[in-house]
Amino acid sequence: MWSRYQAFIRNTRSVLIITPAIALTVIVSQSLGLFNLSEWKLRDQWVRLQSQQKTRQKPASEIVIVTIDERDIQSVGKWPIPDWSLAQLLEKIRAQQPRAIGLDLYRDLKEGTGYEQLAEIFRTTPNLIGVEKITGERVNPPPELKKNDQVGLADLVLDGDRHVRRALLTATDAKEEGKIKAGLATRVALKYLEAERITLESVDEKQLKFKLGKTIYQPLKNYEAGYSNADVGGYQILINWYGSETAFRTVSMRDVLAGNIPADLMRERMVFIGSTAASTNDFFSTPFSSSLIYAQKPTPGVAIHANIASQLVQGAKVQSTIVHGVSANFLYFWIVLWSAIGSSSCWYLASVPTKRRIPGGIVLWSTISISTVFVVGAYKIFLAGLLIPVTPALVAFVSSVIATVNAYKQQKLEEINQQLETKVEERTHELLEAKETLEQQVKERTAELTKSLQQLQDTQLQMIQSEKMSALGNLVAGIAHEMNNPLSFISASLEQAKPTISDIIEHLQLYQKTSYNEEILNHASEIDLDYYIEDLPVMIDSMVMACERIQNISNSLRTFSRADRDCKQPFNLQEGIDSTILILKHRLKANEQRPAIEVSINYCDSPLVECFPGQLNQVFMNIIANAIDALDESSIGRSFKEISNNPNQITITTCLINEYVKIIIADNGIGMSEEVKQHIFEHLFTTKQVNKGTGLGLAIAKQIIVEKHSGSIEVNSTVGSGTEFIILLPL
Repeated sequence: MWSRYQAFIRNTRSVLIITPAIALTVIVSQSLGLFNLSEWKLRDQWVRLQSQQKTRQKPASEIVIVTIDERDIQSVGKWPIPDWSLAQLLEKIRAQQPRAIGLDLYRDLKEGTGYEQLAEIFRTTPNLIGVEKITGERVNPPPELKKNDQVGLADLVLDGDRHVRRALLTATDAKEEGKIKAGLATRVALKYLEAERITLESVDEKQLKFKLGKTIYQPLKNYEAGYSNADVGGYQILINWYGSETAFRTVSMRDVLAGNIPADLMRERMVFIGSTAASTNDFFSTPFSSSLIYAQKPTPGVAIHANIASQLVQGAKVQSTIVHGVSANFLYFWIVLWSAIGSSSCWYLASVPTKRRIPGGIVLWSTISISTVFVVGAYKIFLAGLLIPVTPALVAFVSSVIATVNAYKQQKLEEINQQLETKVEERTHELLEAKETLEQQVKERTAELTKSLQQLQDTQLQMIQSEKMSALGNLVAGIAHEMNNPLSFISASLEQAKPTISDIIEHLQLYQKTSYNEEILNHASEIDLDYYIEDLPVMIDSMVMACERIQNISNSLRTFSRADRDCKQPFNLQEGIDSTILILKHRLKANEQRPAIEVSINYCDSPLVECFPGQLNQVFMNIIANAIDALDESSIGRSFKEISNNPNQITITTCLINEYVKIIIADNGIGMSEEVKQHIFEHLFTTKQVNKGTGLGLAIAKQIIVEKHSGSIEVNSTVGSGTEFIILLPL
């Protein structure tokens, strides 16, 4: 049982994922109102179709609309029409004894002459309902009608696309302490039904259910028909349109005043009076204002009130259809249902084999057929009074079909891929067996070549190192040797000259004391003999000191260039470091780009180290020369003052750690990145410019320390904080 359940889940996992995913997406889109416009346009089309059927069956017999058009305004000479002409119009209408009169004209102010006559008609016509406006810019009702509570609201509610599709039966007036006021159509319909003893009855005050004749009304709720709480203020219902202005009996004001109408045209009927003149701008967009193909003229406000009144009266007398939407919970269920229908039916149809190929595929034609049946069925349900959401359901259905088709094709593609992979794996296994044999042979040969290459590189480094040190040693030793003979002669001669010069100076001083020859005295004064006698011994001492310094340099050169023997020999590391610093002293001096580089030396009392001195001197030379290069590079772009505040410095420290001597050579230069540190000891790796570095110095240094002396060399560095080389040599 469990295995069957797992197999079912595995085979239908795409449907189980697609259905809720598409449904949730559509529900969120519906909540955001993305489908409202398409739903409104589809409903408008249905309303037009329904209206055509209604008007063909029977015209609206309970309502007569008295229109005021441009010719009527021209006949009375102004707009709004003057009080005397409106009084005559109402008198003519009242004479035909209608049940209710709805005056869809604002008359809060006097217009021209005849106001007393008009006010008298307002007071003496109990079935006359005037209008006021309480939303937006308020318009007060006629004072005489307000006294008799014969006022209705002219306010209409608009959808997001500025179309009228809802009826405002009642609304709360916040300016009059929350008083509930009925709309014009509501007041006229209730006045009309009084003659048939039909009144409004409360069925459930908590749910705002009211019964009018044979019909029970309930206001729009949140998310019903796509409207939110912010849209359904007051007591609103969906308008079950009877038709446009042409669906009602209409007569012009001039015909009524001239008596060019039947004597019983308005008897026992509802009469609405309103403007249809374009200049008055009392028009609204309704389902009859436009179609899917072409645009029509907007609907006069008086015709909208007539539609609402007709809906109320028909519902009370013959229980006509009331249009209402579905709840939010049903909407969500409806979307999920059609998402499931789309995914499950598509998966089934896609998996069923067909004997012959259908152009476009069976899924496409099934989707078109189901969608057509659904739209036609939704229209039939609309005629029965239930407005079910079409666009979100269709979107959920079609989206699920598309997603399921893609998922099904993807699954089939994966199955084909698995079959191909199985065949490829079999062939690959065969190739791997042959490949392993070949790879083993290649590995063995590669190992041999790698070993030979490494040996060749080591030999190359050793040759370069030996030749370089040999040539340098010969050159330096030759220079030092050639310098020693003349230096020894000069030094010895100066030592011998010092007492001789001293005797001569003493003789001259004695001669000065005893000689009074004027010519000799003048000559002594002219050549400043006293200065020479005083300065000559100082000059001889300076020459002696210079000779001693040159002899020290010569000794350092001989120490640095001493030839290595076949075996290690005791060596004083401090002498090697000092000789290296002395040789590089010319690079440490100040130049045009920077001040002098400071060298700080901290030696410990270390014993002699068994080593190859010439090779270690080469290591010290490479590292200290690189430190000077780094400090030169860090000085670029900096002023002397900036460098003086943080002077360039090389620090050399030696110490004893167990059986090792530790040598630390550090600088405060530019440092190096982690990537450079990883390659710093590699053969031919360099960060210097062309012709300024070979990439051999540190590679040779590591080989000398590690291979020749069984020691170690490490580097610590951070960009911008300098570099530190740490060398460990066994004692």
